[in-house]
Amino acid sequence: MEQIALLIIVAAVAFIVGLIIGRMIPRNNSEDSDNTQDYSDFSSPAPQQELVTYKADVQRHLDTTAELVNNLTSTYRALHAHLGDANQKLGDASTAISPLAEPKLTADDKPAAEEKYEPTQPRDYVPKTSPTEQGTLSEGYGLRAAQEKAAATAK
Repeated sequence: MEQIALLIIVAAVAFIVGLIIGRMIPRNNSEDSDNTQDYSDFSSPAPQQELVTYKADVQRHLDTTAELVNNLTSTYRALHAHLGDANQKLGDASTAISPLAEPKLTADDKPAAEEKYEPTQPRDYVPKTSPTEQGTLSEGYGLRAAQEKAAATAK
């Protein structure tokens, strides 16, 4: 019994000493160095200016990319037309190259695939043995068997 009491006293003393040392260490460090943070960096316009510059760079990149893709498309059309003309002049008529169709969509047009979608109820894909049988998505599916089991256990 004395050993347990001694163990508890030693643990309590060690805990108190640990608390005292733990409270003194941060105070000693705070006297040596300044722990205050300077938040003036966050209110300066430099990060906001960087964001504006970044957005302008992204927009300039997208504009240049769009212009280059348009140039690529027109160059491809010119190449296709040149090959078609050369084929007509130099080749036989059986291998004639048809001219490219004009594009049907512009950048402002919406694709035809974006039609209005009408949601429908789920369909019951489980095969039925008879037309009067309820499907698995029916609200009453399986209730008859459960009622018969309940009636059988009640007897």
